[in-house]
Amino acid sequence: MRLLRFTLCRPSVYATAFWLPSFPPIRGTSMSGATLQGLYVFTFTASRTSRDGFVGLARRCANCPMTSCNASWMSTFHGARAHLNCIGAAIRIARCLRHLLVVLDDAGVLSNSHEPSVIEDELNHFDEHMAHARGLAQSTRTKCVNIVRTLLQQTCGASQDSLTLPFADELQRFINLKIQHLKPSSAQSVASALRGYMKFRVSSCGDSVAHLLPLIASPAHWRLAPMPQTLSKAEVTKLLESFRPDLPSRLRAYAMVRCLVDLGLRTGEVVGLTLDDIDWRIGTIQIGKNKSRRVHVLPLPYTTGSAIAEYVRSERPQTANRRIFVRHVAPADAPIKAGVVSQVVLQAYQRCELPYTRAHLLRNTMAARLLGAGGTLKEVADVLRHRDLDTSQIYAKVDTVGLSAVALPWPGSTA
Repeated sequence: MRLLRFTLCRPSVYATAFWLPSFPPIRGTSMSGATLQGLYVFTFTASRTSRDGFVGLARRCANCPMTSCNASWMSTFHGARAHLNCIGAAIRIARCLRHLLVVLDDAGVLSNSHEPSVIEDELNHFDEHMAHARGLAQSTRTKCVNIVRTLLQQTCGASQDSLTLPFADELQRFINLKIQHLKPSSAQSVASALRGYMKFRVSSCGDSVAHLLPLIASPAHWRLAPMPQTLSKAEVTKLLESFRPDLPSRLRAYAMVRCLVDLGLRTGEVVGLTLDDIDWRIGTIQIGKNKSRRVHVLPLPYTTGSAIAEYVRSERPQTANRRIFVRHVAPADAPIKAGVVSQVVLQAYQRCELPYTRAHLLRNTMAARLLGAGGTLKEVADVLRHRDLDTSQIYAKVDTVGLSAVALPWPGSTA
């Protein structure tokens, strides 16, 4: 394998590529080996410092033996994403890397990745425990498994023939390294995953972890402390008007954003919508793919229904997939992921020159709009499908109408 670097199309776009002698076509796509010529290209636009750092990491990854790189090589290469200033480029790189693994696996280069692994068996049992004993969602379980996998790989070393719990100093070092660049809320997720794994070891193997649990302390984080970030009415209007007719997949992107703005859906709920979830006669939509794993039925606003209908009639490709929002490139039958919705919103922010990045802000904006129209926190909790009313209390901070009614006059003022 040889590392290449060259310029594509214009000087500001660079490419780092891995040249492989030969490989079969990508499964489920129309791309052939003759078309791609064994070349996987990762393009990105960034500063020269970022490019040099990325290429340096890629070169170190290229020197790893490909027969043993399925875990360490990929984790190192994904670390290069931290050097990128462009989120869209990082997403494209991750997509290319996933295709690269498929190709290498088909070519038999990663044949040892299917050999039994003590760590993977342990993680599978841990995942089953979280699913059946704790009832955690798939996305939460995936995050926990990834965190524990990193810990076990560092603890077991290169052999990974036997599974051992970390020593106290190893666990402390891992936690400090893992959370040093994380926000308190994200650091709490790391602590929760590690604590859950230690309790799993107690229940499944009878291990003694009393000396390790005190080391896994959650950072101080007050859930209702931050102010919910929202968009103003003018910014929402500007966002919805940013979908020009010349944009690729414009109707799909506009319908997705309409679901976020009008219904306050999460990105995972948007991609989980199916054609059977909408009752066009009575104007309702059923939300089933959510965090609580309960089915909720909401009124379907006219603007949202019109955007979805126009997309289904005019732009949605013919596919056996029952999801409303599907891929526009092969394989069309494969479901899209929540990252596609996040990328659509991010690109819309950038077109409007708005200083935001997260799609969840549109959910916060929905709550603020309900309160501004005279709604109550109970109604906000019902629309956003919160099981606990305490979850919706944070939106009281953006209820300016309600806050003005209980605000005390400033000391010494005549008001």
